[in-house]
Amino acid sequence: MTCFWDGLLANLKPKDFARIGVKKKPRKTQDFAAILKERNTKTTSVSWQGELPTEAQLNENYEAVKSLSIRSIKGGYDCSSFDPFLFLVAEVSWHTSASQRRATRMKGQRRWET
Repeated sequence: MTCFWDGLLANLKPKDFARIGVKKKPRKTQDFAAILKERNTKTTSVSWQGELPTEAQLNENYEAVKSLSIRSIKGGYDCSSFDPFLFLVAEVSWHTSASQRRATRMKGQRRWET
């Protein structure tokens, strides 16, 4: 079951992938997961319930993405509202669902709230 990955992949557009340097939208969920792993970063621009993640949470999310076994995603994925992959998708493709997020100014930087 790849419902989590299928849902993300279905809602991102080819232009979203182009903005992060991917020429073509991947067809396979494993390819999509590999792209996210390659672009893994601390998600310092994404807040959750109005709060930025702590340094410990940023590190945990980074390590969770880094340690994902792409081969295992067909066996299902336990997603949460504070999910490292949701944070990463928001970070690397913040422009994709602008109508579902609101920009806020914090310390002179643009932050996105999901």
